[in-house]
Amino acid sequence: METIRDKDGQEILPFFTKRYVFSNHFDCIFVVDGVTFHSSESYYMYYKALYSYNYEIAEQILSLKSAALVKKLGSNLPGHNTKKWRKICILVMSIANWYKYNQNPELRRILLSTRGILLVEASRSDQYWSCGLEMHSKDIVDKKKWRGLNVLGRILMSIRDRILKMSAERLNIVSLEEFPPLGSSTKKVILSKPSLPSSSQSLSVPMVDTLTENAKKMSLEHGEVEESVKSSGESLRGNKNSFEKKVIEYIVVQVGENDVIGARLNQKSNFSWPCFVSIANKIAENSEGFSNKLQLGDRVFISDFQWRVGFEILARNEFEVTQNRRNWNVGRINPQAIIKEIEFIHHANRRDFPGVVISLKRGGKYNSLLCCLVISAGLQVCSKCYRRQLVDLDLDELEIGQLVTVSVVEIPEQCLIDESYLLPPQSEFKMGSEEMIRDDFGVLGTVRSHLPWHYKREGKNVFYPLVPQMSIEEVELCESIISAAIAYSFEDERKKIIENRFEGAALYWDKQFYLKFAEIDSMKVKNLKSVWAVDDQVELKSSMQHPHFGLGVVKKIETENVRSFGNLKFNFSIVIRVLNVQERKNRDTEEEFLNAQDGGLLVAHPIIIKGSESRRTCFSANMPSRLSELDTKQGQLMKALLAREVEIVELEDISEPLNPHPLMRLLNERQKETVNSLLSGGCKLVYQQAPPGVGKTFCAAVVTAILLHSLTNAKIAIITSANLPLAKLAKELENVLSPEEMEESKAITFFSGFAKDRYKEMINELRRHMLITKLKLEEISEKFDNNAKQDVKEYCENFESRPRLTSEVKLGSMLSEIVNLKIVFSTAAMAENMVYSSLLDTTVLIVDEATQTSFAEITNLVARLPNLEKILITGDKFQIGTHLQDLPKSLHDGFGLDSIVPQLLISPSVHQTRLSVCYRMHPLLVQCVSYAAYEIHNEPLEPGRSADERALLTNSRFPLPIQSCPIVLLNVVGSCRQDVVSHSLTNDLQTTSVVKLVSSLYEYISPEVEFEKLGYNVLTVSVDGYQSMEADLIVLVTTRSHSNDSNLADSSEFFSDENRSTVALSRSKHGLFLVGDIELLKSGRVWSRFIEKATEFTSVNRSNDSWRNDGQGTSSGNRYQEEWKRPFASNNWKMFSGKTFVRSEQRSCYNCGQYGHISKDCNSWRGGRGKPF
Repeated sequence: METIRDKDGQEILPFFTKRYVFSNHFDCIFVVDGVTFHSSESYYMYYKALYSYNYEIAEQILSLKSAALVKKLGSNLPGHNTKKWRKICILVMSIANWYKYNQNPELRRILLSTRGILLVEASRSDQYWSCGLEMHSKDIVDKKKWRGLNVLGRILMSIRDRILKMSAERLNIVSLEEFPPLGSSTKKVILSKPSLPSSSQSLSVPMVDTLTENAKKMSLEHGEVEESVKSSGESLRGNKNSFEKKVIEYIVVQVGENDVIGARLNQKSNFSWPCFVSIANKIAENSEGFSNKLQLGDRVFISDFQWRVGFEILARNEFEVTQNRRNWNVGRINPQAIIKEIEFIHHANRRDFPGVVISLKRGGKYNSLLCCLVISAGLQVCSKCYRRQLVDLDLDELEIGQLVTVSVVEIPEQCLIDESYLLPPQSEFKMGSEEMIRDDFGVLGTVRSHLPWHYKREGKNVFYPLVPQMSIEEVELCESIISAAIAYSFEDERKKIIENRFEGAALYWDKQFYLKFAEIDSMKVKNLKSVWAVDDQVELKSSMQHPHFGLGVVKKIETENVRSFGNLKFNFSIVIRVLNVQERKNRDTEEEFLNAQDGGLLVAHPIIIKGSESRRTCFSANMPSRLSELDTKQGQLMKALLAREVEIVELEDISEPLNPHPLMRLLNERQKETVNSLLSGGCKLVYQQAPPGVGKTFCAAVVTAILLHSLTNAKIAIITSANLPLAKLAKELENVLSPEEMEESKAITFFSGFAKDRYKEMINELRRHMLITKLKLEEISEKFDNNAKQDVKEYCENFESRPRLTSEVKLGSMLSEIVNLKIVFSTAAMAENMVYSSLLDTTVLIVDEATQTSFAEITNLVARLPNLEKILITGDKFQIGTHLQDLPKSLHDGFGLDSIVPQLLISPSVHQTRLSVCYRMHPLLVQCVSYAAYEIHNEPLEPGRSADERALLTNSRFPLPIQSCPIVLLNVVGSCRQDVVSHSLTNDLQTTSVVKLVSSLYEYISPEVEFEKLGYNVLTVSVDGYQSMEADLIVLVTTRSHSNDSNLADSSEFFSDENRSTVALSRSKHGLFLVGDIELLKSGRVWSRFIEKATEFTSVNRSNDSWRNDGQGTSSGNRYQEEWKRPFASNNWKMFSGKTFVRSEQRSCYNCGQYGHISKDCNSWRGGRGKPF
C-alpha cells in the first residue's frame, strides 16, 4: 500500500476496488447473529433489501459471494425509499465494517497500521462514500478539490481510532454530526419491526430495529465481540420452540455402516436448521415409509434434532478453520446435529445398469478392506461402494473385474456429486472436485450380483474385443461397460489434475506467475510431475468453485533439494506465462486477475480435457450395435467392425483392375494388394499390417491420391493418433500430388494449438494447406459476415503470437460451410469434435498409426459419419499400443480403451493385408529385427534398401568391431539406482560409456560439429515417446543390470514387453549401438533373439575393448587401428568418468541451439536427424 502527502503534509492512503482490504468489495468472512457474510458490501445490501421488504432478494444476496454481484442486485430494489434509507445507511455501514475488522485479525492489524494516515476511497463515480476523484488524479492531494464526502474513509478512521481507544464506553455513530445526511436531528432513528411473510418466519436474522444493539456491541472489547459471535450457535440451540412443529426435507448425501448423513435439500431457506445431520439406522427403521436401509438420494422429512456442541458453524475450507469452527469435510462429512424424530421417508427411484468392480480400497489401523470402486454407464463418476450398499455380495469376496448389477439412484437437478457423497443444489459447502449431475445419470444406490460372464482372459472378465459368438444382448452389455470405462479414463485424469493443483498466493512479475510447492516429499513431486509439464496450457482461477478468469502456459518447471528438520525435502517451482484474461458475464475477471497479482488466492491447474462425452454417449446409447443392424453402407462397415457379420474374405478373390491408376506403379506388390482390396466393389473395411519402415505412410498417401481420382464426390478424412505422424503423412501426399494439385484438391490440415506452438517450424512447411492460409483467401473471406470476419481476424492474430489460443474446430466449421473440403487431415482427438462440420459427408476414412488409437475412438467416428463407404486402417500389432499406464491395471485390457487392432484381427469381415518390405533399415538390421520380433509370428520382413544406401556408419571413419556390420553390442553392466524424485532408473557406468561413444562418433563422423555437452548435441528420448519416428543412428541404453536384486522384477517386466522391445530395436536407419547388460537382456524373448541373430554378424564387446584386432573387418579399416587405441575426444568425455548423473530440467536443441525443445521437434521430418553429417 502506497501513501502520498497532501498539500498540508498530511499522509494519505487512497484505495479503490477489492485489491485493497479497506474496500467494501474485499473478500472476507464475518458472522453477525448467526448469518455469514462474505464482504461488508454483502451486509450493507442485505439490510438494504430487508429495509425495503425485499426478502427474496435478501436471501439471494446471502447466497452470493461476489461483492460486485451483490451490489448489482441491491442497487435496484423494488419499492426502495432512498430518503429513509439515507438516515440509517451510515449506521449499517459502520456495523458492517466493525464486524469485518474485529473478526478478521489480519485485516484488523492492517487497519491499525494506518494510524495517523488519512484513508480515502478514490472513485470518480461516487461522490458520497468516496472523495469523487480517481486514485491517480493530481487533485487528490488537495482536499479542497475533492468532489465527494469520503464517508467510507471517515467511518474506517473512526473504527480505527475506536479500536485504538478501547477504554471509551462505545462508538457513538449518531454523534458523528459531520456525516451527511443525518439532517438536523441527531437522535437515534428507531424503526418499527416490519412483519415478515410467512415463508420467512424461520429466518434467524436481525431486523433493522436490532441495529441499535449491534451498534452497542461495537463498544465491546475484541474478545467479547468474538464471544458474542461464538454464542450465536448457543442461541440457535436454545431457540427450539420456533421450529418444533416444522418438517424439513433432507436428502441422504453420504452413507456409513451405522448411520447416514443428510443435507437440507433447500439450502436457501430454513437457515436456523443444520445443513448436515446424522440419521441413525435405528431412528430410520422405526419411521413411516421405511422399507430398506437408507441409501444415497433417499429423502428424509425431519421434525426434531439435537445440535452437536462445537459443530453448529462449519468451515467451508481450511482457511476458515479455527479452534471453534471445524471443517465440513474431513474424509467424512461432519454432521452439525443428530436427528431425534423423522416424520416420513421416501426412497428414491432407481434403475439397474451393469457395472464392474475396478479396485478394492484398504485402510485403517489394520489395513482392512473398506470399500470397492465401481464403474457403470448409469453413474456419472466412478463411485465407492461400502458394505452397507452391497445387497447379496460380500465385500471380502469381491474380485477386481467382477461384473455386478448397479442400482442407480435418480437425484434432483443441480446436485453436486463426488465418488463417495453428493451435495444438494446451491450448497455453499464444496471441495471443488465435485461435478454437477447431468441428465440420464445418477448416483450409486446398491450393488448386487450379476449373471456369470462367459468371456474371460486369464481368468478375468473381458468385454473387448467383441467376438462373432456374442449375442446382440451381450454386445450391448459390452458397450455399456466400455462407456463406463471411457468415462472413468477421463475422470481419473481430472482427479489427478485437481489433487495436484496449486492453491495459494503466487508471485507475479512480467506477465508470469511463479508458483511454489515448498518442502514436499518425493512422492508428491512424482505426482506433480505426472500432471504438470512444460508447454501445458493452464487455467487460472480465483477459487476452485469459480470458472477460470484467464489462461496461461507452463514455461518452466524446477525441482530443488532442501533440508527440513534433517529430512530431505523438495521445492517444486512452476513458472506460468499468462496468455489472456477472459470476459465473463456477471464477473469482474480483470479484478480477479489483479487480486491474484497482489497476492490474493490463486488456483492454477492444467486444462482438464472434456473429450470423452461424445465417445461415452455413443456407447451408452448402444449406437454401434444399433447401426450394425441397419441395411446401409455405414451399417455394413459397423457390422464388419463389431464382428457381427461372418464373411470370410480371401485376397486371391480380389483381382487387379484392368486399367490401373498410373500411381500404382509407385507401389510394391503387397502395397498394391491394399489398394485393390479397398477399391474393389462395395463398402470395404481394410486393415493393413505394417511393421516399422515398410512405407505405410507413403502407401497411405498414394491410396489417398488414387481414391481422390477414382471415386466420384469423394471426401477423405485422414486421421492419426498424434500431430507429428499427421504432418509426415500430409508431406508425403504433397510429394505424391505436388503442392499445386494438393491445393486444388481442397486439402486442409488441422493441427492442435499445442502442435502449432511446439512444432511451429515443422508444420510451417505445410502452411499453404493449413486453415490460416485458407481463411485469408479473398474468395473465401468475402463470403464471411462481419462477426465471422472478426473471428477470423482474432484467429490470425493468435496464430502468429499465441497459437495455443486458436480454435481450429470453430473456424474450420465456418470454412466448411463455404468450401467443399475434399481432404481433411486431423488427429483422432480433434476429429471427434469435427464430425458435424469439417468432416461432414466424409466417404473415406484413413487411419494411420492405428496401434495407438483406441477401439472407442475409431468406433465413435464411424458411428457419427453416416456417408462412409470405405475405411483403411494401418498399424502394427507388434508395437506399443495406446497409453493406459495412468489407469488402474484392471482397465488396461478388455475394456475397449486399448488399440483397435485386436478387434480388426478377430473380425472375419475385415480385409487384411500385410506389408513386409522394410525401406528404413540397413539390410543386416532388417534381418535381426525380423528374426527377433516377426518371424516368431511367421511374418518375416524383407530388406528394401541395399547396404550402400544405408552406409552412413559402415562407410565412415568410425572403426566398428566388424566394419561392414552396423550393429555394436556393448556389454556394460554397471549398477542401477533410482532417482528419488522421478523414481526412474539410472546406470552411471552405462551413461559414461554412452558419453564416450557419442563423443567418438562426432570425432569421426562429423568433425565439423563441435561437441559441447550431452543434451545439447544428442536427442535423448524414451522408447515410448519415439514410436512412429526414426533416426540415422540410435544409441539404445537399457539401463538395467543384474547387479541390483531390487530391480529384478522391474527388469523382468521391461524385457518381457515384446511390443516395447520391437519399437526400441527398429528405429535406426544406418546403425544401432546396444548398450546394456547382455546377459540380462537375454531374459526377454525379443532381446534374446535379436542378440542371437546379431552375433552372427558381429561380436559382443565390453566397454574397454578395442573392438578391432588385426585381420578383422574390411581391409580398409586396418589403417584406423592406431587411431582407435587412443582415447577419443579426451577433453570432452573424461570429465564424465565416474560421474553421478542427474536429470536436467532444461531441454535444448542441437539443431538450432535454442532452449525449450529438442532436435526431433525442430525441422526434421524423419525424427531428429538434426544437422546433416
